[in-house]
Amino acid sequence: MTTDPLTIGPGESVAVAKALLKSNGIHHLPVVENGVLVGIMSSSDLMKLHVLRDKAEALDAIKVSQVMEPEPVTLDVFADLVDVARKLSEGGFHSLPVVEADNVLVGIVTSTDLINHLLRQVPRSDGGLHEP
Repeated sequence: MTTDPLTIGPGESVAVAKALLKSNGIHHLPVVENGVLVGIMSSSDLMKLHVLRDKAEALDAIKVSQVMEPEPVTLDVFADLVDVARKLSEGGFHSLPVVEADNVLVGIVTSTDLINHLLRQVPRSDGGLHEP
């Protein structure tokens, strides 16, 4: 799990979200308001707006709240790896915000996190472990 993930507010523009995703090399932004998870925005959500990609002023006018997934599948802080794998394999998404009571965001787990964890468990031919 990535603790203290980069987040965005629902009132921010899609242009700001796009810039954050690109400049940080990430694909998912939990949408948080007053510390509470209210949605998630991914690079896939931006693909829906690809027609407007060259129109920066249009992206400035569209708010994150208009594009985000307002009810993301989440993980409880006590979830284990089986819970993570099961939820990621059943959904059409690649990230799971991790929340504690009252939907307060504490982290995010992505399919990349899960794959990297698996790689660290598989021995290399020289007996060492893979590094992601």
